[in-house]
Amino acid sequence: MYNIYIVIRVALCYYDMHCKMYNVYERGGVHELSLTYKIDVMAALKAAGYSTYRIRKEKLLAESTLQSLRDNKSISWDNIAAICALLDCQPGDIMEYVADDEANTDKDA
Repeated sequence: MYNIYIVIRVALCYYDMHCKMYNVYERGGVHELSLTYKIDVMAALKAAGYSTYRIRKEKLLAESTLQSLRDNKSISWDNIAAICALLDCQPGDIMEYVADDEANTDKDA
């Protein structure tokens, strides 16, 4: 019983750490992600010779990751690393930090 508690506690800490890192929540509810894509990642992958068919066939990225990229949603750091390896780039080449004030201003416009 004690071992199960430790595993659950570690999982909760892991989840909490990532929520803070991604700035997903704050007091009062869900908050927008402060990282945005600078480029169309799907188009860049296709230009580099990685069609969605090839990506799925060679199991380079999961279908859920591809859908998240299409929807401009966040993906895991492991997937970001895989994309950077495929495109031979750095995370800063495909993503950027947008301050909360800028993100809210863009929404209102």
